[in-house]
Amino acid sequence: MAKRASSGYYRRNSYRRKKWRNILVISISVLAALLILFLVLGNILNKKTEGERLEETSPVKHPTQATTPPIATPSYTVSIKGGAVDIRSTELKKSFATLVENGFSAVSFNLSDTDGKLLYKSSVAARFGYQTADGGLADLDSVNASAASSGLATSAVLTLNSFTEEDKITRSVLQACEAAIICEIYDAGIDDIIIRCPELKAEHADELIELAKSISEINEKSIVGLALTGEFIESDSSALLIERLVSAFDFISLDITDISHEADLAEHIESSLSTDKYYYILRYNMRVLLPKPENDDSAKKAYELMKSNSITNWQTVS
Repeated sequence: MAKRASSGYYRRNSYRRKKWRNILVISISVLAALLILFLVLGNILNKKTEGERLEETSPVKHPTQATTPPIATPSYTVSIKGGAVDIRSTELKKSFATLVENGFSAVSFNLSDTDGKLLYKSSVAARFGYQTADGGLADLDSVNASAASSGLATSAVLTLNSFTEEDKITRSVLQACEAAIICEIYDAGIDDIIIRCPELKAEHADELIELAKSISEINEKSIVGLALTGEFIESDSSALLIERLVSAFDFISLDITDISHEADLAEHIESSLSTDKYYYILRYNMRVLLPKPENDDSAKKAYELMKSNSITNWQTVS
């Protein structure tokens, strides 16, 4: 009897151990599953929280809402203090030396007359029949080399006459030639070129941008600026037009060379620097084109005005 009791006791203990073992295995499995579930949920919630945080710190963009375009900035930011010298002068070296002695960093060459005719020997203009005689015309390569040997940078001012042509087809032909001439000037070693357009108007903007593209296609290294008149800057929608022109050209200038013979240079400069113009000068570091002073006293007053108005990028034009 004792033996049967012992056997029954053993079976009961064995059953209990098996039962607890099953419970332990099941519990461990459940805990492992819960742990994996918590890890997955935690990872999802963490990603969601990070996404919400990024959305809070990033600007909201809607499909129908246009983003604000970046403000255009000139690609060419060099500032100069340039003095005008007649490229046809027989005393160029003396003129260059005088500029250096007076603290100028650059020489300003006007390469065309008021009618847009070139003042230097141009193989491009001669080939297309725009220049038939070169008597009295300067050799641009040698003039530029002489200025460089004096330690001066060179800036050329060129007046375009294509925009005075009313016929669009003829105007496009002239502009193609002008683009080639501008690249010819740059190939001669000139550091930068400023183009001026008589009676510049807002409707010329698209053609000016195309001209800038044509120049870049011929020589992508050329540095070309566009001179804007005070009238253009103060015209309607000028802000948007100037942004487009700044993006197309390497830099822009303010041309205030239209001074009458009777006017005082200092007074002319002060009246030309209105609030709107002054804003654009500082915003885009515009190169101010000044009339060439007639005497030392006039020059001193003009240059002091530039300094007192914090304008460090300017040149005179003959």
